[in-house]
Amino acid sequence: MSNQWKPVNVNPDEADDFDLEEDLIEPDVPSKGTPHTSRPPHQTSSTAGTSSANGGFFNFTSFTRPNIDLSTSLNPILKNEQVREHSFTGGDTLDEPVWKTLERDVKAIGHRLFSVVWPASLSKLAKLQQHNLLIAARNSGLNVGINFDQLGQDLEADIANTPIDDSDLKKLDWDLWGPLIFTLSFSVILGVLSPKASSSEVFSGVFALVWSALAVMALNIQLLGGTISFFNALSTTGYALFPMLILAVVSVFVKLSFVRFIVYITMVAWAIYAATVSLKVNGVLPGRVFLAIYPVGLVYATLGWLCVIT
Repeated sequence: MSNQWKPVNVNPDEADDFDLEEDLIEPDVPSKGTPHTSRPPHQTSSTAGTSSANGGFFNFTSFTRPNIDLSTSLNPILKNEQVREHSFTGGDTLDEPVWKTLERDVKAIGHRLFSVVWPASLSKLAKLQQHNLLIAARNSGLNVGINFDQLGQDLEADIANTPIDDSDLKKLDWDLWGPLIFTLSFSVILGVLSPKASSSEVFSGVFALVWSALAVMALNIQLLGGTISFFNALSTTGYALFPMLILAVVSVFVKLSFVRFIVYITMVAWAIYAATVSLKVNGVLPGRVFLAIYPVGLVYATLGWLCVIT
């Protein structure tokens, strides 16, 4: 029993010292008649690691950090570039940060509101859009109830020597944030001006009345033809409520009916002009602008008169 073989006492932490260098490993000698197939270096290392595991030289360190270097295999694929975390690259995607979304929405609201505050900034663009729509209607044989030649000559004379930047069209995409804010504010102010016993009824009634009127006007505008959509028409007429909101604020502090009436005429004219220019830009056909703006003017006049008599 004294001559019985005993295993060598080896510390598992020093198992890496038993790895053979690649130069000491004898290559496989193919036998005669057997084609020689080269073995990748990482396959040899993997086989050695498996042999070490079978031989008992396995520890947790070698499992978590295997001695297999894949950098040489991945470099041709990665082209020496680091793998970076996917970040937002622009556009309407779900991985956009919340603050970026809010910033974009606020800018869009600002552009739409500026077109209502200063409608003259879109006058040249409105002429260009009406000219393009006139050409499209003429080519399609659509009757819009006007003289093509006369109106076409007038529009061409207006835009002939005037450089027009149509990039503002992208900034005027429709949204319903502005109409929602203006409608809520207008309804709250009228509810405050009304008697306390009926303030809640006035608020809910005005809110429902405004949105119902906007929906009917948008449907009428879309049915008149052109390139404008229902929600675009709803957004355009909703943003034009901003002068009505100013009239409601003035009515809170001014009690004289004569002054209210003067402000009423001014704000209604402002709202109608802003809506007319915006509708021309957004695709209402020439010759049908009056049919589109007539019910809009009636609604604005009715809402403004509510502020005067409250």
